[in-house]
Amino acid sequence: MKRVCILSTTENVVEAREIAKAITNGDVLKVPVSKKGEAPATHWFCCLSTTDEGFEKLLELRKNSIIEEAGPKEFLSRWKLTIIK
Repeated sequence: MKRVCILSTTENVVEAREIAKAITNGDVLKVPVSKKGEAPATHWFCCLSTTDEGFEKLLELRKNSIIEEAGPKEFLSRWKLTIIK
């Protein structure tokens, strides 16, 4: 299994969610994030576990999202984003 993080901008999140839902059969990209961890959200984030085959399918999201095999803390730190609480 791979641990995969997905990040989409607010502008692209609706389309990214539709594509991801078709692939994962679940709701994704529901965690709001921003540079300072304050609203409004500039990006939407999720982290999930998937097979190699699932990861290949998720790569379809690259058109409007960033997808990396990583842990959530490392991933958000690399992109300088914080979860909005």
